[in-house]
Amino acid sequence: MKTFGTTLTLISLLLFSCNPESGPCEWAETRALAEVVDIVPYGQNEHGDSLFHVHMQFNGTVYAEKIQLLDELKGIEIRSSTLAKNRIRIGTSYRTTVSEVRKGNCKSPILSFDARIVE
Repeated sequence: MKTFGTTLTLISLLLFSCNPESGPCEWAETRALAEVVDIVPYGQNEHGDSLFHVHMQFNGTVYAEKIQLLDELKGIEIRSSTLAKNRIRIGTSYRTTVSEVRKGNCKSPILSFDARIVE
């Protein structure tokens, strides 16, 4: 009887989770360079470390509409040690991939950097 309950649960999940409107999405990927155009101090964290906004300029993607902040894109704090470890300075360029949904309801755009940023 336990097998029947498990099978019924699996079938229910499949039937209710396969909504065609939220199904698989089609993606368009764009390779782009993101260049550091400015580094601006803006405050301190709870440990007294200076924090910085790293302004990035993207070309040829949806991110090109305005200057983007690296700390917000990556969800990290950028301290002076982060700048030094990653050799982040004005003029540095990073290769990126921007994935934008063409069809479907997936979250878009998705940005990935080829280089890993170490905090």
